[in-house]
Amino acid sequence: MIIHLISYIHESDFLDPWIPSNGISRVSPEMWRLRHAVRGIFLNSKGEIPIIYATKDGYYKLPWWGIEVDEDMLVALEREMMEEVGAVVSHLSALGIVIEFKSQSANLQISTVFTGRISHLSSPPHYTEQELLDGLTLLWCTPSQALELMISAKPTSYIGKCIRLRDIRILEFYLSSWRDLSYT
Repeated sequence: MIIHLISYIHESDFLDPWIPSNGISRVSPEMWRLRHAVRGIFLNSKGEIPIIYATKDGYYKLPWWGIEVDEDMLVALEREMMEEVGAVVSHLSALGIVIEFKSQSANLQISTVFTGRISHLSSPPHYTEQELLDGLTLLWCTPSQALELMISAKPTSYIGKCIRLRDIRILEFYLSSWRDLSYT
């Protein structure tokens, strides 16, 4: 199996070097934490994907999930798709990885991105208290519409800017090089 490098992201890709960091101190690389995550682009029978809008900070994102210690990434993906989208997924295929260096949060994050199908919806999303405070809202749109929404968003937070850039690059890679799943 070949895994494509979708993108390498450093905070200098989304932060203006002329804007001060608001007093946030940089963390030395030896203090960084390695974090693994899974993300997905999953089509329903209408060719739509779920995206999440964070109303508090004004950005759109693909569903994603941190992987717990010793947890299989596909188990994490299936569990979190049920929680965040209320969906059962099938026909999973690895699209690639994204590597992110974020010194303000002391994270080196490696995200494996999957594609697949939404088999069926089984329940409404279950958001945590913090996710509810952030105003997370589930939306359904085509991958092209999702990309347009992400490009037009203007997040104000550090994390929002990072998420926006990462998910734009994932969708651009998907739309330019990946064959959509057939529903025939």
